[in-house]
Amino acid sequence: MLSVMRQFSERGVAVWSLRESWTETSDPHVRELISGIMAWVARMESQRRSERTKAGLARRRAEGLPPGRQPGAVDKAPRRRSGYYERWERERETSDAKR
Repeated sequence: MLSVMRQFSERGVAVWSLRESWTETSDPHVRELISGIMAWVARMESQRRSERTKAGLARRRAEGLPPGRQPGAVDKAPRRRSGYYERWERERETSDAKR
């Protein structure tokens, strides 16, 4: 991520995010510092998620149970797919209106 941001900066391309206002800072050092911190946090979260997954699989094996979701397992309540689509449509319409 940092190398891509640097390449954009070297070529004079401005990177703006609709959700993170810190990308609009005029100081490239601040932008690079915050990008580095965000990349580090994302990497730590990914490592923790991987560790939890591996620990859960090891626990299932230690209990003598097969790891993962079992064939035929169903959710207690079916998920509504329409809510995801409706939210996506709303966000797309608002982003189109801003253009």
